[in-house]
Amino acid sequence: MTSVVKEITCGIAAAGVFLGFQFGLGVFWVISGVFGVATYVGLRYTLAGSKPVDQVVDGVDRNAWKGTLAKADEVAKHIRGLVKDHRKTAITLKIEAMAKSLNQIHDRLREEPEIHPRVQFFIDNKVAEVVPVLERYLNLASRENKGARVLEQLAKSEKVIPLIAEKFDEHYQNLLAHDLVAFDVATETMASILGIDDLEYRKLEEHE
Repeated sequence: MTSVVKEITCGIAAAGVFLGFQFGLGVFWVISGVFGVATYVGLRYTLAGSKPVDQVVDGVDRNAWKGTLAKADEVAKHIRGLVKDHRKTAITLKIEAMAKSLNQIHDRLREEPEIHPRVQFFIDNKVAEVVPVLERYLNLASRENKGARVLEQLAKSEKVIPLIAEKFDEHYQNLLAHDLVAFDVATETMASILGIDDLEYRKLEEHE
């Protein structure tokens, strides 16, 4: 809303209150004028503090919404890039499925900006935890000479990664069904799935 439109809106509202009190209710004109001025000042203050319409989409800040859309797209591309040079296996297909789910969540967010807070939390927290796990797994899997500890950790990861991929898809399905409570539960569950020996990964990378 431009400043001119705001001023006109405040003026019309104030005039309406003044006329309503004086002629509609028969209130003395001085008192009616006080109510009119109060209406003008209050409405002008309210409008001055609001964000321009072109900065808000369905009650969500446009810049934050666009930023999360861009991040979802960027992370999906990054995850696909991780497996680009790896041979196709059941695990790399699961990793690609995560990227697909992120693309679907991105598209859903683009259509329904009001789900932004949940999607933003999911991407900034849970997905941010998943990506390093995938990177470390693929780093270890690409080694030609794997010691017993590396093979053991890879085996653990290969049990967990499909579960994470399922949670990615579950998040999308919950958004599709507008089941935001289930979306939040799935996010909490993913946190427990990610208790996958991240410290052990670091040790293996340093010493193997």
